[in-house]
Amino acid sequence: PAGHSRNHVAKFVDLDKDGEHEVLDVVFDGIDKAVYFRVLGIGSCVSSGACNGQGSCNPNLKQCKCFASYDKSDCSACSPSYWTASSDLEIAKGGRNCKACPGDSVCSRRGVCYDDRAAQLAAASPLASGDGSCACSNASFSGPSCADGSCQPGSVEKANLNSSVQVCEACSAGRFAAAAGGSACAACPKGQYSE
Repeated sequence: PAGHSRNHVAKFVDLDKDGEHEVLDVVFDGIDKAVYFRVLGIGSCVSSGACNGQGSCNPNLKQCKCFASYDKSDCSACSPSYWTASSDLEIAKGGRNCKACPGDSVCSRRGVCYDDRAAQLAAASPLASGDGSCACSNASFSGPSCADGSCQPGSVEKANLNSSVQVCEACSAGRFAAAAGGSACAACPKGQYSE
């Protein structure tokens, strides 16, 4: 109708339900009725605002380059080993705050962090958020980042072959670790044996 202007609004919607948001250019007729929309494409951006303020937009490539703690094509999610430290209301307003899991390295390399990816897998929902807590790999490890404690006598701390997480591994027969926190198993003295 005459006297009404058309407004363009960028919307982020997961059209194909793959967990990645597509950018839509929705055109309104000036009285809040959508006239049409077009998909700008997966990973596309039209301005720095399209990257949720957590990355920069390359308008030539129409792609976001996310800051280190952010992920997804539009920088709307936390990277692995980061968790959402924002309320649902803050997230709805576009303000996601991604915090690193505790420890000098993730859970001090002695546990697994309940980050956003772990929460999303557990809940089977791309919108689930973790809480940044660490599940220590051994009862000998404790504390918020699993940095406290050491392996008991008879075992040593070693990297798990299936992951980058440290575990307490018992010394093999004929070898021992006399003190807690040992870094290597020693051969038993002649005439003595350890099981």
